[in-house]
Amino acid sequence: MTLLDRYLAKTVLLYTALVMAVLLSLGALFVFLRQQGDIGHGSYGTLDAFLFTLCQLPGQAFELMPMAALVGTLLGLGTLQRDGELVVMRATGISVWRLAFAVAGGGAMLSVLMLVLAQWVAPSLDLLSRQSKAFARFADVELGTLTGAGGAWVRDGRYVMSIGQQNADGRFSALTVFEFDEQRRLVAMATAASARTVGTGTWALEGWRETRVTARGVTTAGPRVENLQTGLSPDFLGLAVVNPSSLSISGLWRYVEYQRRNGLSAVPFEIAFWSRVARLLSVILVCMLAVPFTSALARSGGGGRQTVTGILLGVALFLFTRTLENSGQVYGLDPVLIGWGPSVLLATVTGVLLARAR
Repeated sequence: MTLLDRYLAKTVLLYTALVMAVLLSLGALFVFLRQQGDIGHGSYGTLDAFLFTLCQLPGQAFELMPMAALVGTLLGLGTLQRDGELVVMRATGISVWRLAFAVAGGGAMLSVLMLVLAQWVAPSLDLLSRQSKAFARFADVELGTLTGAGGAWVRDGRYVMSIGQQNADGRFSALTVFEFDEQRRLVAMATAASARTVGTGTWALEGWRETRVTARGVTTAGPRVENLQTGLSPDFLGLAVVNPSSLSISGLWRYVEYQRRNGLSAVPFEIAFWSRVARLLSVILVCMLAVPFTSALARSGGGGRQTVTGILLGVALFLFTRTLENSGQVYGLDPVLIGWGPSVLLATVTGVLLARAR
């Protein structure tokens, strides 16, 4: 790496860090405000909400890094342009493509940081924060042993339940409920195709089929919709089921392989996996994308319009990526296309703009 590469990479990292600090401050504020409704439930207090917010920051940093890198690179190169440093670089014969590959070095360092966050830091802190919050709010609920199929065994009073995977709309699938009496004897067993909350402490179990043991023998009933009173909440059960946002990149791939071996659908996890991998590349591309805007700034003599355009492009890319990820499962799109589509589009736009830049 030459002196020029180190200097431009340092500029990218410095200004990206400043932008990220602003974005994370706003993100932390929003997360903390959302916790206000939970403060006072059980032993969950203000300090717990503050710690929960801090634990969410690494995950937010991973999600916001491409946007922060684009805005930070624009600001950094804009500062160099204003001070005449880019003019000197171009006067010595350095091409736009050479500048782009130099700032890409800074983007590569950010990509490594994102990998560390996504693989080791963010998943662990996210799980820790959700566990701490749930156990503080629902201290009277016992959490059983997690299963390897993405569900869990939980106990609430006389009920012991096996709960399947949580879907995007908040439903839980494939429930099995065992009811015991005070002497811990099994009195009933039931299954349900899915469950959803219909009120505080009330679950609507759809496709309910019940087998009850009585003194006269065994009786069966169903299928029907059954309302079940329980202290379990979706927030608490979210700890026990596999959530794509709580898995590392390697964990996502292992879970996808597990689902495939067992003939189960793993579309949400495939989308999450490919999106995270593609995002590691996109942070490099957005740094390169900032160079054509800086080149246009030099020709026009003003940076306001180009900088605002670049920032709006970064926001549009972020919103487009999130919308595509969230709607891909609904419309049955290919997970690889959903994950890599925005990055391929970004690479195309970046290449065209760099080719046209002078």
